[in-house]
Amino acid sequence: MKATHTIIALVIALTSTGVAYYFSNNHSDTNDAFLKLFVDITDKDSAQVRAHEVMTLATNNFTSKEDITIQTEALSNYHINPIQEFHLPKENFITGNSQRRRRTMSKLTKQLDTVIQNMYAEQSAKKQSKIFLPFLHSVNELSETKAKNKIIICASDLAENNKTFTCFDPISMKLLKKDPDLIEMVLLQGNAVKNLRGMTIYLVHHPRNERDDELFNVMAHFYKRFYEAYGAKVYIQDNLLTH
Repeated sequence: MKATHTIIALVIALTSTGVAYYFSNNHSDTNDAFLKLFVDITDKDSAQVRAHEVMTLATNNFTSKEDITIQTEALSNYHINPIQEFHLPKENFITGNSQRRRRTMSKLTKQLDTVIQNMYAEQSAKKQSKIFLPFLHSVNELSETKAKNKIIICASDLAENNKTFTCFDPISMKLLKKDPDLIEMVLLQGNAVKNLRGMTIYLVHHPRNERDDELFNVMAHFYKRFYEAYGAKVYIQDNLLTH
């Protein structure tokens, strides 16, 4: 009888240790992923980022059980634009249910799709487009979160067009190619850039024509050079899920 009690106590101790180990190694105070999606509404786009693609990236192909936050914001002729946020809580180790989790993800995907479609519906040719600074501010904010996976998607042709800098001026574009450091200083307008290690940036655009393709290629590589200098990984893609 005494031996039986000893065995039971040992099993309980080992089980408790296992549970404690699971929680200490799999449940931290940080998000699993924080994803921010930008959609440029300053001109009509020939292709669109889909909610299912965004969710696939944020949830590791719909398999993640961790805490996930997704934000959306338009890039427009204004520096500040409304932000919408979606949150998928961490699945509880004891009471979690994979079927329920999938249903929650599906519901969130539909909600996200509505928001994205509404942003694309607002697309129209605008006289100005402010892209660099709004994007930079979000990159800096995301860098300060405790998320393990920090992701920013920028669905845009990156065609800056305002009083600070315009991509449609041949002299400005020639200077950007010749002296990108100078254009960086102009666009930064005195703003600092945080340490971006651990951040992944996707620059996504399907060119409308050859001229648009050439402009996007120049600007995208300018962005890639700039942000990778601060530690981010930058991918230039025709659509979101090619990487």
